[in-house]
Amino acid sequence: MPTHSPVLASALSNSCETPRSYRSLSSKGLASGRGIGLEKLPLAEMQSVEPRITQDVFAVLGVDRSVRSRTSYGGTAPEQVRRQAKRWLKALAREKR
Repeated sequence: MPTHSPVLASALSNSCETPRSYRSLSSKGLASGRGIGLEKLPLAEMQSVEPRITQDVFAVLGVDRSVRSRTSYGGTAPEQVRRQAKRWLKALAREKR
């Protein structure tokens, strides 16, 4: 299953997110053409499209890694989801009183 474009945007945002790089690697490019996720592309192939991509890109590529990387308030990282669930469960309990 190919990795979705927002994952690539996160991966590239720190160094080299350019429209050409984004399109070439994402759904219209290297990974999709092979029916694989971006996390399966070799680093050298990514660098052939955008030389500034480093090994660090693999820290966020893939759905699970992308979800876990969203650690800001209200993000999708498991700890953030638990915090929001706890907050809303308390709020709902107060309403029932």
